[in-house]
Amino acid sequence: MNVNKWQFSRQDTKALKGVAILLMLMHHSMAFPDRIPQKYEFAVSSSGLKHLILVGSFGKICVAIFMFLGGLGLAKQIQANKFHFLKKVWGLYRVYWRVFFIFVPLGFLFFSRQPKYTQAFMWNRFARFSFDKFIQNLTGYAATYNGEWWFIRAFIAAILLGTIYYYLTEKIHIVYVETGLVLFISVITVKFLPALIKLDTFSSLASSYLWTQLFMPDTFVCAYLFGIVFGKYDIFASIRSLFSSYSSINRALIGLMLIVSAFYFQEKVFSNLSDMMLIITPVFMTGCILLLDLCKPLCKVMQFFGGLSTNMWLTHTFFCYYFYPFAIVIFWSRNPIVAYLTLLAITVFASVFLDKFYFSIEKLGVKLRKKIKGIKNR
Repeated sequence: MNVNKWQFSRQDTKALKGVAILLMLMHHSMAFPDRIPQKYEFAVSSSGLKHLILVGSFGKICVAIFMFLGGLGLAKQIQANKFHFLKKVWGLYRVYWRVFFIFVPLGFLFFSRQPKYTQAFMWNRFARFSFDKFIQNLTGYAATYNGEWWFIRAFIAAILLGTIYYYLTEKIHIVYVETGLVLFISVITVKFLPALIKLDTFSSLASSYLWTQLFMPDTFVCAYLFGIVFGKYDIFASIRSLFSSYSSINRALIGLMLIVSAFYFQEKVFSNLSDMMLIITPVFMTGCILLLDLCKPLCKVMQFFGGLSTNMWLTHTFFCYYFYPFAIVIFWSRNPIVAYLTLLAITVFASVFLDKFYFSIEKLGVKLRKKIKGIKNR
């Protein structure tokens, strides 16, 4: 069996997830000054705050990276005959519910009565229990307990649309054709269809849940499709092979240039337009890959964060937004770097604790099953 030594592996995926989750924490700790507890706003000048918001807003690319990697993984699984749609959806819900059934009860038990500590609506997520809202959040239909949980619904839609896309384009074997097709789909779904439903003839579609979820996916879902293309044609492997003859210094310079260019064009040229993120994301990821290939210790660190990334995604905003005492601990210094590192430390600790807690539960379950089986066999 021939193995491409430049192939994009699961460890590479984990490393880029690590980059993405660090960007996500940066995004949520710096890009929204109205969500920071009052009297604990960052002690920076107005120009300094603008720069912080600029840097933080770029962190939104993390969602496109996660979507992109999800699509790439789907393509690899289908090619290896290891893809099962229901199993993939169940895997997402399983991780989601592991967090849900701990943090939501904690919210109602300890954080239902909080002062109005931000300009944004962060303090009253658990003020009143509603069974309807509980079910809606449990299924991922709504994200009222944690605004950043909207991703669950979007990712399930991406898996469904990505699966359909892969099998519809299975006969296509030209990378340029598929790249153009995904870009065309992005333009249609992000620009044309929203304008179409504003017409009186099609106005009823605006209230159709299936239409908005399946026929009007946002740029992030289109990033999932682009990831499928990269996975299907091993584009990252080709890029690595292309730069393999370059010296380490040149590869480092190219990687830095790609990262800086991605930031500059996304924030300065395109003014953080979400539809351009579809093109910016693979450029940024390529720069990260070139740098991570040159620094194995850094790659290991990113893989560590990547291994915890889903837990970190699902939990971090409870600490910096929704649970008031933790928000004070994070922002008390009024220093953005200290706040970021504090959020990172708390989130990592919580994520590791979650993994160890459920590992212990599963281990206990195995012991109980063996004990029950032994009693039955007597």
